Amino acid sequence: MKIVELHFQTGVCYKKLEKYNCAIDQFISALERLKDKEYLSMKEADIYAEIGYGFNELESWTSSIEHCLTALDWYRNMEISNSDNICRLHTTLGSCYGRTEMYNSAIEHFKNALKINEDNNSCSTVKESIFLNHQLGYCYYMSEQYEMAFEYCEKSIYTVERSLFHRKYYTMTDSYEIIANIYVYYEEKTLACNCYIRVLELLSADDESVSIIKISRIQNSLKSLNSKFWLHKVSDQPYSTLTAYF
Repeated sequence: MKIVELHFQTGVCYKKLEKYNCAIDQFISALERLKDKEYLSMKEADIYAEIGYGFNELESWTSSIEHCLTALDWYRNMEISNSDNICRLHTTLGSCYGRTEMYNSAIEHFKNALKINEDNNSCSTVKESIFLNHQLGYCYYMSEQYEMAFEYCEKSIYTVERSLFHRKYYTMTDSYEIIANIYVYYEEKTLACNCYIRVLELLSADDESVSIIKISRIQNSLKSLNSKFWLHKVSDQPYSTLTAYF
């Protein structure tokens, strides 16, 4: 087992150096050593998880999904209570499925991660809750389930406003933009306009990461609302203009 741990820790070091290909090679070497054993090992589940995270960093979504699902199965089979790692696996799987536009699968895993997060009921989980609610809102929006998208974007915004991240959390402007676009879809011009203005206010207050492209996009949306041709269905708008924090 010492050689397994050596490969594993070497992989961890490479990961910290952001040398993900080297990290994956070390994790695979550790995994090959473990496969000679005849018993289930939590270490094997951990290694599959690390390989999945590494492939996610390399934007190899299919490989990441494969290894994260395997790790998740190992944890379930061994009935291991490792909520932090299981939550991270669900979040990573949600991100990978989102990247491959498999939004229903993404929603399933983000919901699982959110439930674990809420059950922990810890202050340290607030950022994760904000992120997961926004991701669910985004995925529902992209799959044209607008009422659910509205609900989760509202939850994300509400959590931000009650937290120390008020006015600064990076998903807040995108949550407001999604809600604005949904109002456009339902022909609620005034409500849509108010949300777009709120996005501009938040962007103006953020001196650190003002996005000129985003500001221009919101201004164009407002101009469109104020023109006689203001009614543009959400389904006709380019989804690629929105940011997904996968």
